[in-house]
Amino acid sequence: MFNNIKITYFLILGLVIVLPLSGCKKEDSNDDWNCCYECNVGSWAGVFTGSCDVFNANNNSTVENQPVTIEIEETGENYLMVKVSVPGYYSSTVFGSLIDSYYVSFAGTSSSFSGTLYTKKNQLRLTGNAKSYHIESDSVVIEKVVNYETLKSQ
Repeated sequence: MFNNIKITYFLILGLVIVLPLSGCKKEDSNDDWNCCYECNVGSWAGVFTGSCDVFNANNNSTVENQPVTIEIEETGENYLMVKVSVPGYYSSTVFGSLIDSYYVSFAGTSSSFSGTLYTKKNQLRLTGNAKSYHIESDSVVIEKVVNYETLKSQ
């Protein structure tokens, strides 16, 4: 009886250790994108295009692989205006200051935008998310979440 409990214990322990490790994904060796530590506001300004997934919290549904355009305009010294557009699904505009060279996080009264800028050779890649929400009592209620991956096109 005691041996059966020991064997069962070790099997369960083995599964607990092996299963999470089997889900690990090795990084692609060709993926040599790096955070853009040397970027300035001029690197951020421009048009980024790519694809995204849009989660609609109102009906708990996700549409995948939608085209997304992110337009970033310098409106002042280290100050940016960000427009996110997913035709038929999502549109928002937020403003904020560029504090870090490779990461931004802006929040408005009904939407937010966060992104990380990567560089590889002469290319720039912007990934992150945009959210729309509203305030209900003392809570923020998420309406939509756009998870995007884009490349600078202009």
